[in-house]
Amino acid sequence: MPLRYAEPGHVGLGRALEQDCIDSALELVTLPQHGITLRLIGAMIATTAACCHATPGYKATARQFLAEVGPQLPAAQSILATLEDILQQPAPEKINQALTALPFNYR
Repeated sequence: MPLRYAEPGHVGLGRALEQDCIDSALELVTLPQHGITLRLIGAMIATTAACCHATPGYKATARQFLAEVGPQLPAAQSILATLEDILQQPAPEKINQALTALPFNYR
């Protein structure tokens, strides 16, 4: 079942299951066999999650990924700046901006 955004903090799965799915995705992007591109995708996922949930861990995780990605992907600076801007004040109305921060082939 694909996750689709329905309303702030709700994708139709129930809040606990929704957060479990996000947490699983963030865990997967940190596996040793995955590289920096997956960390960039993880930054987008964590930023989107920070917009959906008041859980401070998502904001911290997003910033950790951004710090890791920056030096290794200099061409992604505009994407990183967009995600960092969203993280200044994450909110449900910024979810679409977070989801579309990456080019289509990354989503």
